[in-house]
Amino acid sequence: MRMITAKQAAAHLGRSESWLRSHRPELEANGFPKPDKLLERYDLLAIDAWLDQRITDGYSVHETHTAMEAELRMSQKIAALSA
Repeated sequence: MRMITAKQAAAHLGRSESWLRSHRPELEANGFPKPDKLLERYDLLAIDAWLDQRITDGYSVHETHTAMEAELRMSQKIAALSA
């Protein structure tokens, strides 16, 4: 599931929903994605991209996510063609 609730977003960060709510201005000031206004949900890929940017040990998890997403999309297209 790509679009997640505030509670799920907080859990993804290893925090509580109340922590996310109280730290949201500071997080957003540091580039954390805002929830979609219409859907009232957070984009999990945007959260992961934000986390990837914070990695400082010399490798990019974003590249891994991008490759995994491309593989998933290709598998879905192949499955659709086979159906």
